Amino acid sequence: MRVFARLWDKQGRTLRPPEIVAIALLCVTTAFYLLVLRPAEARLTAMEQALQGRKAQLPIVSGQHRGSAPDLGKKLGAFYTFFQKDRTFTDWLARLYDVAERTGVELQQGEYRQVDHGDVPLTLREVTLPISGDYARIRAFAEGALNAIPVASLDRISFRRQQSVQSRVEAELKFTFYLPAGDK
Repeated sequence: MRVFARLWDKQGRTLRPPEIVAIALLCVTTAFYLLVLRPAEARLTAMEQALQGRKAQLPIVSGQHRGSAPDLGKKLGAFYTFFQKDRTFTDWLARLYDVAERTGVELQQGEYRQVDHGDVPLTLREVTLPISGDYARIRAFAEGALNAIPVASLDRISFRRQQSVQSRVEAELKFTFYLPAGDK
C-alpha cells in the first residue's frame, strides 16, 4: 500500500486509499480478462466450430425424426393395439383384488371414476383405493398390481400413520386403467 501511496497524480498530490483501490481493481480486472476470459472465449469458439463440423458430418435422413403420416399412423395403431387386451375392466379389478389378497393388505371400499379425454380411442378409469397394512406389504401390493395389470398406471400414493410407533400404515393409491374405447 505504501508503494501506491507514493504515487502522485497530475496535480502533485498523494493518492488516497479509494483511488489506490480503484487502480488496483482496474489492474486485476485487466489481468483477469487477458489471462482467463480471452483464452476461455477462444476455447469456446473452437468447441463451437468443432460441433458445427461434427453436425455437418452427420447423415441427413429425410423425415426420420418426424416420421411420415402413414408411418406415424402405423405406430399409433400399434400403440393402441397394446391396450386391446381380451379382458374387461372387471377382469382387471379382479386381478387387483387378487394381488391385494396375495400381499396381505386390507382393501377398503374404493372409488371408481371414468374420465373422458375427447377423441382418444381409450377409456380411462381412475380407481382410488384406501388400503392398510405395513409399509412393505403396501409397497409389494403396488409393485404386484403394476406387474399384473399392464394397462394400469400408479398415479398417486399417500401414506398416513396414526402414531409414529405403529407398524400399520394407511395408504391411498390412485390407479388409472387405460382400456379400449367402449369397454364398460
